[in-house]
Amino acid sequence: MVFAASSTDKSLTVIKLINYQMQNAPVNVGNLPTDVEISNDNKSVVSWHNALITIGKGTYSKGLSVYNVATGAVVNKMNTTDVIGCVFSPQIPVKKLFLIASADDSVEVLDATTFASQLKIPIPTGTGGVTRQPINISMSAAGDYMFLVVKEATGQHALVTYACDVNSNVYTVVSDNNLFVSTIKSNTILLANSPDASVVFVLDAFAGKIYTINRDANGIYQPSSKIYTITSIAKSMVVSPDNGTLYILAQTNMMTSFVLIDIAKQEMREYKYPDSYGTVINLQRLCISPDGSRLFITDADITGIRVVSTNSLRIVQTLTWERDIRYPMGITMLPDASSIYLACVNSNNIAQVFQINS
Repeated sequence: MVFAASSTDKSLTVIKLINYQMQNAPVNVGNLPTDVEISNDNKSVVSWHNALITIGKGTYSKGLSVYNVATGAVVNKMNTTDVIGCVFSPQIPVKKLFLIASADDSVEVLDATTFASQLKIPIPTGTGGVTRQPINISMSAAGDYMFLVVKEATGQHALVTYACDVNSNVYTVVSDNNLFVSTIKSNTILLANSPDASVVFVLDAFAGKIYTINRDANGIYQPSSKIYTITSIAKSMVVSPDNGTLYILAQTNMMTSFVLIDIAKQEMREYKYPDSYGTVINLQRLCISPDGSRLFITDADITGIRVVSTNSLRIVQTLTWERDIRYPMGITMLPDASSIYLACVNSNNIAQVFQINS
C-alpha cells in the first residue's frame, strides 16, 4: 500500500498496489480490430471491427475472431457479417453471445461455445412501420435485461429494452423510448447501463447530450426530463459496480477530461488533466475494476493501459508494451479483474494483461 500526497492538493491518496503483467506475445486476429469482449467463464475472447467506424488504413476483417483461452487457437466466425457490437450473457456457464450487425433489423443470438446462430430477436419498427437499425448493445450484470440503441433513416434514435430469459431463449420488449434526432455518424452514440439495470445512459457525443432512462416501480423504462450537457467529446463511459456513478472519458484537441455523474444526486462534475498531458496520453476506451477503485484505460500513444484511481482520478500505474502492438482501443476484463484484453487496431492483434497476485 502506498500513500501519495501533493503540495497543491491537501488530500491524501491511498493506493492499493495490485501487480499486473503483460503476456509477452499478443495474439493475431483479424484486420483492424476495434473491440474485444471476454466471456465471464474465461473460455472465449471475441474481437471484431465495429463496422460503424471508418479507418483509412487497409480493409477490415468481417465477422468475429474467436480466441480459445485454453488452447490459444483463433478461428473466424460469421466472416461475411459487418459486426457492430456484441455481448456475452453474463451467467456462468456462459451460454449466449448477442450480436448486432449492419443492415440487420434484429439481434442475432449465437451459442457461446460453437458460435452457431440460434435465433434472431426482431427489433420493433418505428412510427409508421419504419425499419430501425441497431447501433449499440449492452446487458445487465444478471443477464435479465438487454439494451439496444436503434436508429431510423430519419435520424430518430431510441432505446429498446428487452427482458431476457437466457435459459429459455425468450426475449420480450418491455420499453421502447424515442430519445433524440441526429444524422451524425452512429459510432458517436455511447451506451452504458448500471449493473442492476435500474438506469441506462445514452450519450450523443457530437451534441454533448447525456440522456438518462430510469426503470420505474413497474419495471418500465422512462426517459428522465433531466438531460446533461458536456462540452468535451466523449469517447467511452461506464457505470460503477455499486450503481452509483457514471464515469465518462472525454477528449477535445488532445486534452483529456473525466466527467462524473452522481446518479442518485443527479450531480455532474468535470475533471481536466493538465494541458501538458496532451502530449503524452491518448486515451481511448475504459472499463472499471470490480471493486470500483480503478479505471483501466487504453492509451494509443504508449501502446498500453493507464490505471486511474477513481478516488483521485490520478494515473497510478502504466502498463506498456515496447513492441508488437500498436494503437490499442477496445478493452475488456473478467469480473474478478484477473485478466484484461486489449484490441489493437494497427497491429491486428489482441494483447493480454493478467494479475500475478490474484
